[in-house]
Amino acid sequence: MLSLAANYNWGLILDQHERILMAIKDRNSVLAEKVMEEHLKKLTFEQDTLKNEYISYFR
Repeated sequence: MLSLAANYNWGLILDQHERILMAIKDRNSVLAEKVMEEHLKKLTFEQDTLKNEYISYFR
């Protein structure tokens, strides 16, 4: 599986997960959705980066 794991900001990822969990515990759906969107945008960026870097892999 391709991944840019070496370039992850693990502190940011942990913080996002903690913020999502706290928002859910607090029943704050607006905040939970906002933080999840931020988190998932990183995945979309990673996918695009991998597709551009490893073009032949995605043919």
